[in-house]
Amino acid sequence: MKTKKELVAAFARNDEDKPQLAALLDKQDAAQNRGVPASSKFLSPEMQVIARRMLDHIKAEYITFGGSEGAERAVVCFLPEWADESWLKSDESPIAAIKATFKTERELSHRDFLGSLMGLGLQREAVGDIMIQDGCCYMAVLREVAPFVVQNMTSAGRVSLQLEQIALSAMPAREVRFETRRDSVMSMRLDGVVAAAFNLSRSTAEEMIKAGRVSLDHLECLKGDKTVASGSIISVRGLGKVQIEETGTTSRKGRMGIEVKKFV
Repeated sequence: MKTKKELVAAFARNDEDKPQLAALLDKQDAAQNRGVPASSKFLSPEMQVIARRMLDHIKAEYITFGGSEGAERAVVCFLPEWADESWLKSDESPIAAIKATFKTERELSHRDFLGSLMGLGLQREAVGDIMIQDGCCYMAVLREVAPFVVQNMTSAGRVSLQLEQIALSAMPAREVRFETRRDSVMSMRLDGVVAAAFNLSRSTAEEMIKAGRVSLDHLECLKGDKTVASGSIISVRGLGKVQIEETGTTSRKGRMGIEVKKFV
């Protein structure tokens, strides 16, 4: 059986991943050996993929939770035998929800709120999803920093805010909007799908993949011949993000039909 150091080395993409993966294994040990719930800080979608690979390899029991349905950033939780998933939404949950209200005639962006939070000295790993709806901003943060945020975050983008901590159940589901169109490809190779989805030439798509600008299911992919599965998410730095669905249709020339959902 591999040691913790060997496990981390086997699954980390680079040195930056190693502390986060090591911390996950420490949290798992705490839940198992001390019988207490334990959780990570917020992980990006990319880091969640790496974490799942490592934890699945050692057959660990865990739950990823972002505070609301469809959340992108999430914590990884390890629960002892006496706790169930209801603990994640209790007053002891590792995540707290904060609601900020502002005058509706002022426009504020995700960047405005994230910048204000970072300006308080918080690390990115302490903040989960940020959702803006009708003069309100809902923010998921680590419970331990929630009182500090409520007391000290007075504005975003020079607009005054009123903050309050709310129940996690009051957090809205993440709103996903996209534009849909249909196209066709000769095969489900990554280079061909990227070319079709982003209206690029095949050679340009190949260059972007080789340059490390393309991610498949949240991880950088340098292989143009990688097969894209139905439901996969592809991101191209500078061009956006799409989800690819096979339509199950084939043209007379043998081209496969795909549905491209571009996130907006």
